[in-house]
Amino acid sequence: MIMMTTMMIMTTTIIMEEKDNSKLKKRSFWRVLLDGLCSFAVWLSRAIIKTTGFDNLPEDGKFLMVSNHVSAYDPIILVHLLKKQRMMFVSKPENFKIPICGFLMRKSGFKAINRESPREALPTIYESAEVLKTGTPVVIYPEGTRNKEPEKGLLPFHNGVFKIAKRANAPVYVCATIGTEKISGNMPWRRTDVEFKIVDIIDSEFVAANQDKQIGDRVYEALNREIYS
Repeated sequence: MIMMTTMMIMTTTIIMEEKDNSKLKKRSFWRVLLDGLCSFAVWLSRAIIKTTGFDNLPEDGKFLMVSNHVSAYDPIILVHLLKKQRMMFVSKPENFKIPICGFLMRKSGFKAINRESPREALPTIYESAEVLKTGTPVVIYPEGTRNKEPEKGLLPFHNGVFKIAKRANAPVYVCATIGTEKISGNMPWRRTDVEFKIVDIIDSEFVAANQDKQIGDRVYEALNREIYS
């Protein structure tokens, strides 16, 4: 009962903030619920979040954000952090089958991508690029799935995801996610220090002039340097 009451209060607060801030784009009822659910999950996780570089994200919202993926909490925290930007996630189809959360993701415009078939992934990539052109940030994990053994290094990238930025003529913001894999083992009794840090900004000129693999190599190097050096 206490948990439900807390979630209702947090969701109501988000709705009030939406009404008070005329600069924000209109959010659907379902997106407000999703944002509230993620903020509640972040509060429940007791994570202490440190961010670096998030204050300098483009105001027009036209950017692709990519990150390493080590925990189920990664997208939850990013939705919470990018609440005002109302980012759109591109995620694996399995996530859309999660009760309640999957429904809210679909209603909020998140898109599923087939990681196993580049040809079947193309429509999602093209649709995501069109969304990005409108000024809605797009977030995707190039590894394609959660890395269950992050101590062994990054997983291989699906470089085709960078076509989203190329087609939208948008920069790529590279975010290093650090420490979230410890949340599940610590909660609810201990807090967890986590960090989300912008470690590289790949401008649209570089994106346009290089192939997907070259962009992926630069992203891989930036994340590897920050996380494992």
